[in-house]
Amino acid sequence: MGVTIFYKGTLKSIEDREALIEKVKVFCAEQGWPYEEIDEALKIGIRTDPHPESESVGFIFDGKLRMDGFTKTAFAPDEIHERIVELLYAVKPHFRRLTVLDEAEMWDDYVERMNPSKKKPFVYKETDLTDAQRREAETHEVEFDPRPTWQAIDTEFWGMTEDWNDPPLFSLPVIRDKMRKDLSRGSRHLLTIAELKEIAERKRGQYFEVRPGAPEMTMMSLAELWASEYAVVKGARSRQSRNLRIIIFASMLSNAFFGLFGGMYDRNWHRKAFLFKDEFLDRHKDSATPLRSMIFFYSLLDVLNMELKETGKEGDGSP
Repeated sequence: MGVTIFYKGTLKSIEDREALIEKVKVFCAEQGWPYEEIDEALKIGIRTDPHPESESVGFIFDGKLRMDGFTKTAFAPDEIHERIVELLYAVKPHFRRLTVLDEAEMWDDYVERMNPSKKKPFVYKETDLTDAQRREAETHEVEFDPRPTWQAIDTEFWGMTEDWNDPPLFSLPVIRDKMRKDLSRGSRHLLTIAELKEIAERKRGQYFEVRPGAPEMTMMSLAELWASEYAVVKGARSRQSRNLRIIIFASMLSNAFFGLFGGMYDRNWHRKAFLFKDEFLDRHKDSATPLRSMIFFYSLLDVLNMELKETGKEGDGSP
C-alpha cells in the first residue's frame, strides 16, 4: 500500500506517557513486533518496527509531552497498515488531542467502526441531470469508425452493445462512449484504445490495461483516465486519497457493467458505492435505458464526493 500515516498530539500528563509506553510494549508483544525504548535528554518514548517493508512507528515526546511523527507502510501487507491504525487508536485516550492523517483513509473507517453510535447513516440521493446531460443520453448512438490504426481490441470493445448481465443492468454504450468522446476533445477523430493507453501512461502515469477478452479491465482503465481528466475529488487530503477515490469510481463502473470485483481499495467509500448501486437498482425496475444509466453515472460521482470540472459540465461530449 505504499502510503503514509501522519500523527501528532500532546499527552495529558507524564503518567500518560508512561502508560502509553507500556501499552505499546504489550501491543508489540502481541503482534511480534520488535521495539526500542527511547530515553534521551530531550526525547522520551518508544519506537517499533512493524514489518521489514514498513518504516518504524515512533511515539517520541519532547519536554512538553508533544509528539509529531509519520510512517510509510511502503510495500508491507495491508494488514500492517491496519495494525498501525489500531495501535494509534489504542493510545488515543492518553492524548489531550491526537490528530491522524491516513492517506489510505483507514483511520477514519476504523474510528467509525469503533464508534457505531456516531456512524453516519447512508443517505441515498440521485443527481438531477442538466438539460445537456439528458440530451446526451437521449440522443446517443453507437459510432463505428474503423481505421487502419484500429486493432482487434477496438472492434471488440467499442463494438459491444450491452453488458454481461442478463438482463442488462445498465446501458454500456452510453457511458463508455461518453467517456471516450470527452477524452477525444481536441482530436479530429475518436481515439482508439492504443491512443488512450498512450495518453494514460504518458500524461497521467496510469497503467491502462489492454487485454483481449477482458473488457471489464479496459472499462476500468477508461473510467480511471476519464475521472482523472474531468472530475474533481472533493475533500481528498493527499494525492493518494484522490487517486483511491478515482479507482473506486472506475472499479464501480466496471462492476456495474461486467460484475468486476476488484480489491477493496477503501472500505468506507467502497461501501457507499455498493450501497448506492444496490439501492439504485431496487428503485429502478425499468429497463437499462441510456437515461437511467446516465443518472447512475453522475450520481455515483456525487456519492464518492466528486464533481465535474468546469470544462466538462455542459459539454455534449463531441470530439
